[in-house]
Amino acid sequence: MTTVTDIPLSGPGGPNDFDRPARPPGRPRLTMVAGILATLGLVLGLLWLGFSLVYAGKVYPGVSAAGAYLGGLDRDQAITAIAARTDEYERVLIPVEYDNTTFRISPAKLGLTYNAEKLAEAALSHGRRGGWWSRLHQQVRALAGRPTEFAAYRYDDAKLAPYLARIDTDLNRPVRDASFHISGGSVTVNPDQPGRRLDLAGLVRLLNQRLANTSDAPIRTPAYPMPPLIDTASAQAVQPRAAEIVGQPVKLSAAARQFVITEAELASWLKLERTVPRNFAGSGGITAFYAAFSPVSLSVDEAKINQYVAELAAKIDQPGQNAVLTITDGRATVFKPSRDGVQLDRPRAVADLRRALAGDGDRELRLAVKVSKPEITEASINDLGIKELISEGVSFFPGSTPERVQNVRTGAARYNGVLLKPGEVFSFGALLGDVSAATGYAPAKVIIGNRQELQYGGGLCQVSSTAYRAALNAGLPILQRVNHSFAINYYTAPYGVPGVDATVYYPQVDMKFKNDTHAHILIQTVIEGSTLKFQFYGTKTKEGRIRGPEFIEGSLDATKPSKTVFYRDVLVDGQVVKTDRVFTSYKSSKEFPDKPQFN
Repeated sequence: MTTVTDIPLSGPGGPNDFDRPARPPGRPRLTMVAGILATLGLVLGLLWLGFSLVYAGKVYPGVSAAGAYLGGLDRDQAITAIAARTDEYERVLIPVEYDNTTFRISPAKLGLTYNAEKLAEAALSHGRRGGWWSRLHQQVRALAGRPTEFAAYRYDDAKLAPYLARIDTDLNRPVRDASFHISGGSVTVNPDQPGRRLDLAGLVRLLNQRLANTSDAPIRTPAYPMPPLIDTASAQAVQPRAAEIVGQPVKLSAAARQFVITEAELASWLKLERTVPRNFAGSGGITAFYAAFSPVSLSVDEAKINQYVAELAAKIDQPGQNAVLTITDGRATVFKPSRDGVQLDRPRAVADLRRALAGDGDRELRLAVKVSKPEITEASINDLGIKELISEGVSFFPGSTPERVQNVRTGAARYNGVLLKPGEVFSFGALLGDVSAATGYAPAKVIIGNRQELQYGGGLCQVSSTAYRAALNAGLPILQRVNHSFAINYYTAPYGVPGVDATVYYPQVDMKFKNDTHAHILIQTVIEGSTLKFQFYGTKTKEGRIRGPEFIEGSLDATKPSKTVFYRDVLVDGQVVKTDRVFTSYKSSKEFPDKPQFN
């Protein structure tokens, strides 16, 4: 920018001052100033007029576009000059330098294009558009020969990306803090390593400067230095304390098991850090400046202690297990022994480890565990009241597909050995657990709503219906039972009429009953050929007898709707104390197309 300063052309003391008549005191020399200004204006006007005439329809001096000088050229000449320069530029390579490497970027491979027409129009409009002050300013710049650059270009960012990625990979160096290492029983310091990161925005900016004026001047790749937060000297200063912490292993014992935390593992728990107050956090420059002068602290990483204790608990903890019973020669015997539950006291273990590593405790620790006793043990069998067979439920599945037989066997095994406490509710679905290939089930047909489809566990209704019958025969209260959507003749035996079945599709549909006796009930399941039995063992104080079922409506023709009823008498000491009446309604099997052979 040019700064114009007014300088007086003459002053008192000229040769004619003594010959002129004296002017009145304080009278301004307006005439002389006006004359000078008029002369100056005339000269400038003539210059501007001559300048305008010479550059009429031409680009003013000092103007360039895409690296081509356009001063004095008309529109067509400017377009030709720009095209010639940009065509030539497609053959150059822009050097990008870092370390001892020179990486060259080809403008042509970036899909680079220049708009020569737009650039020529911009160059011609310089000094000719805008307000009078803007035009005057631009014209004065042109008249003074001050350079003005124009750029209008495009390139494909996606084609530039691989170049940037290559440079980023070559240039970047991760920062590495100093750390400790155990070697031969002694603590040594792994030295720090300063890092470096590419200034991606700065590199793109420099590249755009080259593309704007078609320059092939080398680019020195900009990068940010990344100093380590923990330098080697600071780590060496706290090395003696580190040697105290990891100088010998920590030995642990819990639940009759032994564990050792080695020196190398302890070294990985050491935590070196600089404490930066909150008011210095956020700004990278201020944080780095403050951190450079703050002391390094050495501690044991609390997260590592907690993680180790959690992993230790996974090895020590075990749930308690009741004794699993079976019936041998009519008597309850232990099939699988009971087991105490063991659980590591995690908070206490963390506190003990923390004290030991701080030098305030022994390096040989006996960790505290919590022990829980099982409810059913070998010693308590005689107290359960399991004396005799109190009921049995039977169903039949001849002709079932291999997949369905597999599901019946797998499902029945799940309930073998189940022990119900007095007052406990039996939920078929809750005890069943996961039904999938992983738990031994195969796909077989089931009824869902008004459709039939293959699902894992098809055929489990055979198991639930048999358990339902055993509960009925034991005189136990039935809390929840849902019949099948249509009658299936395999559930008519041994009654001859459908109505004593129970379907399940947990959690929507379940079968539940309650042990309302004063003794435990042990469930045993038996499969003999194509016959499934549920046997309940306990103390027999009552029984259930089924009368029926019989048709109220319909017949054994499952293609037509039907309705049945049966009665269950509950007997105590041979006397009927309660009678339950159970109605069952079935839809036509035609409402369920592609009826499966079994469900």
